[in-house]
Amino acid sequence: MGAIAALATAGCGGGRSAPQRLAGRAPHRPAASSIQRRRALGVRGVVPASVPVLGFHEIRNPPPGARYPELYLDPAKFARIVSWLRQRGFQAVTLERVIRAWRGRATLPERPVVLTFDDGYASVYRFAFPVLQRLHWPGVLNLELAELHSPDGLRPPEVRALYSAGWEIASHTLTHPDLTQASAPQLRHELVGSRRLISRLFGVQASDFCYPAGRFDRRVERAVAAAGYRAAQTELPGLAARSDDPLALRRIMIRRDEPLATVFSLLSRVRGAALSAAPVVRTAPGR
Repeated sequence: MGAIAALATAGCGGGRSAPQRLAGRAPHRPAASSIQRRRALGVRGVVPASVPVLGFHEIRNPPPGARYPELYLDPAKFARIVSWLRQRGFQAVTLERVIRAWRGRATLPERPVVLTFDDGYASVYRFAFPVLQRLHWPGVLNLELAELHSPDGLRPPEVRALYSAGWEIASHTLTHPDLTQASAPQLRHELVGSRRLISRLFGVQASDFCYPAGRFDRRVERAVAAAGYRAAQTELPGLAARSDDPLALRRIMIRRDEPLATVFSLLSRVRGAALSAAPVVRTAPGR
């Protein structure tokens, strides 16, 4: 069962009890006039308890012999996902903004969504960036620094263009190792070294991290915190929740073979500030 299928089966409630309601009184849903009044008073956003964080890799069709074909996504399919989100009132924000909002330092739109892109492939700049740019939506680039030297990787000017357009640059290590198998010196080198190199190349202080292949344990979490990161993304399926460990944030990984109907069915359950996270179900890690 894929990550999305597992999450959809579990449901968005995650086994938590539903909030109690007063007997005989229907739940209040703000009318358009109510929302307009809030905006007139300067209330520009809310702080949802949970936020969907979507995970992507390559935004193109896999070439013959691709090692991980499931990590590729047809650009047309990506565009359909973004269009669906926009039509239903979602608005993309960075993970950095979500964390700041959860700490009381920012607000969020009523239906926020975070779009993350792992590794640093050139296809993200070529196909995903134009789609998001038309909506003035940011993404989160989880950059593996070695990918800058790969034939299929982004080049530094492209990374700078993403950052200038409002994207967040997060660390995905230097060389994408299995951090659970790394020695203490290697672990520090990958975590601290990638953060320093992002700062040197792009003038950006990466405050967020993404575990390579989603693999982590308590030792790795402690090292991530010691390296100065305030949040880290996993590949555990579910919604990123304010009540969860910020160094083990869940994501909804979008795979090539996931039917769009499944993706849309899951996301259609997301409702403003009333979100609740799904249970943690560890899945096979990706690249």
